[in-house]
Amino acid sequence: MNNSLITNWTYYARVFVQLLLRDIVVYSKRLQTYGLNFAVFYPVVYAISWGYLQINTYLASNNSLGSILFIGNVLTIFTSLTFDIAFVYLYDKEHDRFIDYQMLLIKPTLVLIERIIFATLFTFIISLPFFSISKLILGNLFDVSKTNWMHLLLILLCSSLVSATYNFCAVTIMTSTKQTEHFWMRFNIPLFTLGGWWAPWFIVNSFSTFLGVLTLFNPFMYITEGLRRAITGNPHFLSIQWCCFGMLTYSLVFTVVACYYFKKRLDHI
Repeated sequence: MNNSLITNWTYYARVFVQLLLRDIVVYSKRLQTYGLNFAVFYPVVYAISWGYLQINTYLASNNSLGSILFIGNVLTIFTSLTFDIAFVYLYDKEHDRFIDYQMLLIKPTLVLIERIIFATLFTFIISLPFFSISKLILGNLFDVSKTNWMHLLLILLCSSLVSATYNFCAVTIMTSTKQTEHFWMRFNIPLFTLGGWWAPWFIVNSFSTFLGVLTLFNPFMYITEGLRRAITGNPHFLSIQWCCFGMLTYSLVFTVVACYYFKKRLDHI
């Protein structure tokens, strides 16, 4: 019995790795496009628009405050890229149904987890050059003198994970690709706005304690707070430990919900 169980899980592990390698091969062919768009084009445009033009317009070259506000813009990298990867599942469910073949090879839940892991790792790699390129463009306007690089890498990884689980949770709940527009309008944009995209948590909390507590239920707030804390070292922002705990907790919740709806939508046993 035990030998049979070990054999089954050895088989699952081998197929799981093969599916992961398949995704790596498929997306490596698109790496140039994704790399140019998310790793180069986005930071260049954001650096010029948010880090230079708007900071000089509104803040009279206040470099410290400008850096704090600029950091929140990386939120769109995580959400856009992970949604793009997750959307493939939603499209496949409506058209090619390649996922049906995958579920014959391995437990359906593991198929979903494999995609989440791939989306996390791929997004993490693509996000790595963002702040380095931004620094090259902005120079002294972007202060990284107090950056803890290990903490930054940890937050980037956790941010990629919570974004991936969030978007896979969303697409497993959706029943049609037509719902994606409503998803962005009704969920993502409000969550962005109240997720530290522009205003850090301590500013929101000082304005309204109720709103401050409410925004702690926003998973995106832990992304922006963690990045700001790692880059600036300012104790005004939520601690690295608290941000990682928040993102990992939400990742677990999103994964559980995604697995439930994955089973419900695809009717697997």
